[in-house]
Amino acid sequence: MQCPSCTREVSDTASFCRHCGWRFAPAEAGSDGTWPTEAQQPPAAEQPPATPPAEQPQYTPPYSPEPPHATASPPPRGGGRGLLIGVIIGLIVLLPLASAAVAVLMMGRDSGGGGPTATDVTAPAEPPSTTTESTTSATTPTTRATSGDDYAGGEWVEMTVATPPGDAYFVAVSDNAAIFQKEGALFALEFASNRLQKIPTQLETVGSADIDGDQLVWWEGTYSATVEEWAEQAVFAYRLPSGPRVELVGTEHSPGFPLVAGSRLTWTQARPSTYAPDEIWEFPIYGIRVNPTGRPKGKAELLVPAPTGFVLGDSTWIYDLSPTHLAWENHDERSGAAYGSYVRDLRSGEETYLGLDAWRPSVAGAHVAYWDGDGLYLRDLETDEVRLLDAEGDWPALAESYVTYLRPSTRTDTSAWDIVTLGLADGSEQVVGQQTTPPWFGSAISVATRHMAYVDDDGQPHIFERRSR
Repeated sequence: MQCPSCTREVSDTASFCRHCGWRFAPAEAGSDGTWPTEAQQPPAAEQPPATPPAEQPQYTPPYSPEPPHATASPPPRGGGRGLLIGVIIGLIVLLPLASAAVAVLMMGRDSGGGGPTATDVTAPAEPPSTTTESTTSATTPTTRATSGDDYAGGEWVEMTVATPPGDAYFVAVSDNAAIFQKEGALFALEFASNRLQKIPTQLETVGSADIDGDQLVWWEGTYSATVEEWAEQAVFAYRLPSGPRVELVGTEHSPGFPLVAGSRLTWTQARPSTYAPDEIWEFPIYGIRVNPTGRPKGKAELLVPAPTGFVLGDSTWIYDLSPTHLAWENHDERSGAAYGSYVRDLRSGEETYLGLDAWRPSVAGAHVAYWDGDGLYLRDLETDEVRLLDAEGDWPALAESYVTYLRPSTRTDTSAWDIVTLGLADGSEQVVGQQTTPPWFGSAISVATRHMAYVDDDGQPHIFERRSR
């Protein structure tokens, strides 16, 4: 049959499109009327928020329009949210099924003999383009918080930079560079030189790209249409501008959704739960350190043994990383942990429970932002002080001095979401864009200390820089 989203041919029995990630309704997939539990590729977009069992609080955003019908929706975009100093990653709960049924406890490999492979490749750069400024006006501040540095007195200005041709699924930024995710390819742009280069990838599909400073991480996979499973998949690291390309973890561990913050890299290794494999999956989170050349040092470690996420219907499971903290959701108390979100201090091991209504955590510095049933909140992890940032805000991407998030727009008659930035110290607010695609289908927001980025409804990337007035 033909995928209604990207129009490419797929198997008549497929539950998702291996090209664009579109998940077929039961009638489209020819199933028995239940949602499939087969894998959906990491580069696909976020899905609607999961809904816990009836006996516990509903896991839904304050605005929940019905997702558009398959024939009316644009192809899913996005993938992993690029993490830099605390931007969240919106994840599809269904990771590749190949090798995922039994997760192997990954203890890592040294970068010496028998370790990850590394190939030095520098792709040719495209000619740089000129940079111009375009500004957006700030709106009246409505909330205040107590964090930040020199954020006050500036404004977000959209940059004109070299971008790869065609539509992008996702863009992630650091203060040094941006990485663009396209179908089967990754491109990196260094801000200082406006130099665009293609990142060396080898497998059929790429996605879940993230960047911090000059360090990139991403996922690659090759899908077997014969058995409808991933034949190959791995997580790679690459240090700009010229590598090397380093394999961190391979197919045997069913890796996915890598993040990078400082010298620490993390990823997940999904597996069905033993008590409800068709409903709940476990997402063990592993981490490893890298040296200044981007190669692993020491052994990989299991950071969170078995956080859980729903896999029925259209669900999201979110985890996030900063240089000092790790945050994650837990969707089922049968895992031994309560419903809701958690934050762990990676230095002390101290764990903070945000509450059973807390979802979509994003960490940066000593703070975590999250949606808690009646708005967007900020919690100081040192003092435990909690502040309401925006009663209508959701899907936060937190940096140390500001937060970017989505809020239902009042500027149009149609269902739309404003992309809002809010200074944590001065409460200054600026609307930098708008999307009509529901948050779980749209591209994620990426933030750095002085840069932020997103991909609009038409697949066009937008990169902003914080500049003094």
